[in-house]
Amino acid sequence: MNDEQRARTELAVIYRISQALVHRQDISSLLQDVLDVMETEMGMEYGTLTLRRQDTDIFVIEASRGLTPEEKERGQYKLGEGITGTVAETGKPEVIPDVSRDSRFLHRSRSRKGTGGAFICVPILHHGQVVGTMSIERPAAQDEVTLRADLNFLMLISNLLAEAVASIREELSERTSLKAENEQLRRQLGDRYQPNNLVGNSKGMRMVYDQIAQVANSNATVLIRGESGTGKELVARAIHFGSGRHNNPFISVNPSFALCVINH
Repeated sequence: MNDEQRARTELAVIYRISQALVHRQDISSLLQDVLDVMETEMGMEYGTLTLRRQDTDIFVIEASRGLTPEEKERGQYKLGEGITGTVAETGKPEVIPDVSRDSRFLHRSRSRKGTGGAFICVPILHHGQVVGTMSIERPAAQDEVTLRADLNFLMLISNLLAEAVASIREELSERTSLKAENEQLRRQLGDRYQPNNLVGNSKGMRMVYDQIAQVANSNATVLIRGESGTGKELVARAIHFGSGRHNNPFISVNPSFALCVINH
């Protein structure tokens, strides 16, 4: 491939990756799309994209091309561990013309059975922090000019990915945080508003407690329906004694009736 052909191909790849960045919101799918484009358009085989686990120094393969699920599962790297870990630690790219001659290569995600090949790994940087790495393999005996061009192109792609990956990770983190806060608030409200005269902590009972808490301080007239013996009067008492009128008398009329109306 001459320089002009390579330039056209790279522009086509950048365009397709930009389209993927616009339409994908799932990190794994986005990264997988990027690797697929790079293999089909540029013949970059056995690509991997790792992401840093939140609040750790562990980098795991989030997307891959050419690896089995088992090989992908083995692809975890600590800072400074192997070539990928070295790139993650230093924030500097690595070009290995022949992995069979480099003792740092761990062969963790794939066994080459003694065969060589070129390996390029670049960091994905966001605000100076390495949030992931991107690596590809090339057949053996690649010339230095080709490898350097591949390296520069991978750095460009990693720069494109950095902002998108960080944005999606931030959004997912916010969603997780909000979900955790909602669950905590729900538990706190459940504990706070569980009436003393009612027992049970099942999902159904917690729904009842939530409904009692919602109407207790309102001026609404509450209709409680249910068969005899299901606890209509208990719920009515819980509403009354959980309201601002709890100091006033509670008058029960025919508590065994199928309907219970509390003029609250």
